[in-house]
Amino acid sequence: MKPMNRLAGAMVLALVAALAAGCDSTPTATKDEPMAAAISCTVATAGAYTLTFTGAGYSAAHPQQTLRAALINNSSGGRVAVCSGVLSGDPLTINFGGVLAASTSYNLNYYVDVNGTGTCNAPPTDHAWQDVIAAGIVNVTINRPHDLIFTDVCATNFAP
Repeated sequence: MKPMNRLAGAMVLALVAALAAGCDSTPTATKDEPMAAAISCTVATAGAYTLTFTGAGYSAAHPQQTLRAALINNSSGGRVAVCSGVLSGDPLTINFGGVLAASTSYNLNYYVDVNGTGTCNAPPTDHAWQDVIAAGIVNVTINRPHDLIFTDVCATNFAP
């Protein structure tokens, strides 16, 4: 199989897994843009309100590297959703679907596996970030372009 065919097959499998898990990360592209990254998610706890993450520059800074994300319920410490995928194309978009409850605050922890070990290593070895979602905010969209302001989130369990 040619390398391009394997990449296309991997993207289709990631999309099927995302849709089966209730997480819509449908890749889109126009004629002159590369295909956006397909990030698949596993949702452990459904909620009434949606979370969408978008960010430009992740694929340009980390081509073909793996991004992993975990949405953490700050009250229980439990993982609400975990996501993973290989970065290719911009912008990065992760549609978690209905995962938020209005009365709960969350941390969205995510990292790019820069050194390729398959685990999170403290920055700057791997690049890692955290976004806080306050209680009382519903249908959240986080727009965070790639930056070099890291947060060590490597204690998070990113496994599906």
